Amino acid sequence: MLSLIESIKNALKVNQKQDLEFGSFEGDQISFAPNPIRAGETLNINYNGWLKDSGSHEIYLHYGFDGWHGTQETKMNRTDQGLYTINIPAEGREEINFCFKDTHGNWDNNHGNNWTLHFDKH
Repeated sequence: MLSLIESIKNALKVNQKQDLEFGSFEGDQISFAPNPIRAGETLNINYNGWLKDSGSHEIYLHYGFDGWHGTQETKMNRTDQGLYTINIPAEGREEINFCFKDTHGNWDNNHGNNWTLHFDKH
């Protein structure tokens, strides 16, 4: 019989997998392609979250790979529709870890959990 903690962990993994299958998080506020992601490919990340309305016209993707190794920060491009987008190389072997920030020091970090996308192994 699974403990309560193991049951919760399993439920979170299931929900994460469902998010990955659809290529978006939090109702399309954050989306990505391709899906599935493979190491070495170009990864497109789109941001349509609350920072876009925070008064800053610049949003940055703060990211690293495989447990935040090689952390980088790069300015996202704003589309005519107000969506922020960026293409980056999927340099890791296992996953990309990321969050967003603006020039006013505001962070969108998934309530302190950040976001993680796992790469396809096949």
